[in-house]
Amino acid sequence: MHAEFTDGRDIAADLAITALGTRTLSPSPWGGAIAVNSRLRSRDHENVYAAGGVAVHETDGTTWRIDHWSDAEAQGAHAARSALASLGLADGPGPYRPRALYSAQIHQHLYIAAGHTGRFGTTRAFSTSPLVLTHGRAGQLVGVSGLDAGPDVVALVPHLHTSTAPMLPAESNLSTNTP
Repeated sequence: MHAEFTDGRDIAADLAITALGTRTLSPSPWGGAIAVNSRLRSRDHENVYAAGGVAVHETDGTTWRIDHWSDAEAQGAHAARSALASLGLADGPGPYRPRALYSAQIHQHLYIAAGHTGRFGTTRAFSTSPLVLTHGRAGQLVGVSGLDAGPDVVALVPHLHTSTAPMLPAESNLSTNTP
């Protein structure tokens, strides 16, 4: 592999690691998103790995990406373990399964989520007070999100990427005091 720099330098490289930001903009020959397999290896180029917002995953014909720094960090570590495994220097890490936490403050409320919470499968209310949603795909819990439900969401993170069958919705404490 060769790395060509904008100043004209061209060097031979066995491994290149770059941090590209959150836009799906990658160096040549891609110029955009990079399709990856479950171990974050490029589907089109051997010995190329991608992580973060530039990595486009595919599961059962559905493409997805998670554009958050904490997940990009987790993907980067996973891609590094995958690269080491392909060189015979470490055990393979297995498929990448998102579980990083992220949050946003919205009008004095805290939205918190982990895993994959996008248009990826089935969303169900796990509880309504506080609001906690589970996001499932093919019988597995792939994400969890909640509003003002930090401890409840964090408690479900260890269950990500396991069967949803034993998970029963928590009892809802519905309020009768509607403003």
